[in-house]
Amino acid sequence: MDGAKRISLMCNQIEKLTGSPICPNLSTLFLQGSSLKMITDTFFQFMPNLRVLDLSMSAMTELPQGISNLVSLQYLNLSETNIKELPIELKNLGKLKFLLLALMPQLSSIPEQLISSLSMLQVIDMFDSGISERTVLKDGLLSYDNEAWVQELESF
Repeated sequence: MDGAKRISLMCNQIEKLTGSPICPNLSTLFLQGSSLKMITDTFFQFMPNLRVLDLSMSAMTELPQGISNLVSLQYLNLSETNIKELPIELKNLGKLKFLLLALMPQLSSIPEQLISSLSMLQVIDMFDSGISERTVLKDGLLSYDNEAWVQELESF
């Protein structure tokens, strides 16, 4: 995978991605429509130029903390996954422009100030997600009916 620019593992039976593949030139990784349930924290460690990551329609229930290594990421699609919460490590994705969270009924929390910390963000799609009507609580997670969530979205 060392010289690969794009990898597509769509519609496969892979359930777990492990190890630390060295892919310095990888720019696009499509994993949508797969049986993927888990990615280890070290998997993205050596993918410094990854700009597109599509995990939509996978069996994922959580993102690895190692996603913070994807400092060049501009497009992240998590739509139609069973992810319950977004990790605070997403704050490190300073180049992220597109965050797709549509059709995620299990999504119940987003760390406070995560969205507003993504200064390059241009598009956030939360259509029919579990969090679409929720906002910030005192413990730093999002919950129902608070103006702070609307203010955070307005700030970006």
